[in-house]
Amino acid sequence: NTGGTADARALEGSQALSLNVWLGVIKPVDLWIGASTFTVSATQEVLYPETQSIRGMGSDSTVLNCTINGDCLRIHEVSIGATRTAQRFSGFKLVGNGSANGSGIHYGDAIGGVFDDVFISGFTGVNGVAFWFDNVTDFTERTTLLHVSVSNSTKLFKFSVNGGSNSFKGTNFVDTEMELYANQIGFSSENDAFVYHSHFRVNGNMSAPGNATVIKLSDTSGWAGNDYSIAFENTLGTNLTLFDVPSP
Repeated sequence: NTGGTADARALEGSQALSLNVWLGVIKPVDLWIGASTFTVSATQEVLYPETQSIRGMGSDSTVLNCTINGDCLRIHEVSIGATRTAQRFSGFKLVGNGSANGSGIHYGDAIGGVFDDVFISGFTGVNGVAFWFDNVTDFTERTTLLHVSVSNSTKLFKFSVNGGSNSFKGTNFVDTEMELYANQIGFSSENDAFVYHSHFRVNGNMSAPGNATVIKLSDTSGWAGNDYSIAFENTLGTNLTLFDVPSP
């Protein structure tokens, strides 16, 4: 068929996602999910984000409890194209269980995706990431995050290159909220990632004693031509580093 709207807003209470509901779905689909708490034990993988979206009832109402030692929500293009623009993913909360390799949203190889009213927390494993930007086959550009809140994860945001282009051009953080705990990193840029012509409108809070870093670049990563407005509250007297950048 030609696809359409999959309306699951009538679901309430506790639900389980033990299979990838997107498996084999190649048609345009807007998936609406209800004010429920879902236990997610299988990665939900969206392969055609230019025509597929996920919309919850709000980050305070639609909750995904992720029990996976890996990606909870994986969003990437099968074949990227300059005229293909990713859709909107909005209105839900992702909660990790501290698994070693857990990640909330693993997104990349796509253009123009929008994330709105999303809350992510609890990805505290040794390799935990709340929101992971990753180029595997192509590039990730013109992503917009609106009213996204990220809290208590080993790395709140991560940029990396694992086979694709190094470009993360035009990533826009609008009204982004960050909450750091001890030994956590707000933005980690790794593996040759190049973040440029991007906008960072970030408010943050240091929520536990200990050291933390807002932006950390590896020696092979580069950021240039970005616009920053970053405000952090640190009333605990802890060591909060704004930029950790390798010496030239």
